[in-house]
Amino acid sequence: MSLWIFLTYSFLGFLLELVYAQLTRSAKPDRKCLLVLPLCPVYGLAALGIVALPPFVTEHVLLLFLAGGGVAVAAEYAVGFFTRHALGVDFWDYSQVKGNLHGLVCPRFALYWGVLAVAGRRWLHPLLLPVLERLPGWLGAVAAAALAVDFVASNLLLRRRRDAACLRWYDAFLQPL
Repeated sequence: MSLWIFLTYSFLGFLLELVYAQLTRSAKPDRKCLLVLPLCPVYGLAALGIVALPPFVTEHVLLLFLAGGGVAVAAEYAVGFFTRHALGVDFWDYSQVKGNLHGLVCPRFALYWGVLAVAGRRWLHPLLLPVLERLPGWLGAVAAAALAVDFVASNLLLRRRRDAACLRWYDAFLQPL
């Protein structure tokens, strides 16, 4: 089940990043990271941590907001640190945002993470869980293999190119008609 949670929220995070970039007219069309597949692993890792929070946290909105936001910020920092130091690539940069920590996390987006944690855990996850539980086991093996191949290929590409743009195969789809 953890694999499906990771993949589902990583894909939803990818879509959210595309929408956010379009709405804010960002010079950077997304903040996707690490994989060629349309996934943003920060969201998947954050979701796994948020789903694992104990009931006494998830039952109280303020605790869920704080703990869920904290888990997500930790995931964002860890992935950003890994990509910066292991692969030589920054997928996002908050260095111009007041209160940032090494340009990898910042208070404004920490608040967004808290809101996403509450919305995701309280409303979205209960809707998705029954669907994810019905997925056949063999499909999980295929998904895990695809993710492993993508992780290796993406890391090799990033180490060689040192440019996150090498993963953006979908740029042509983002161009205005």
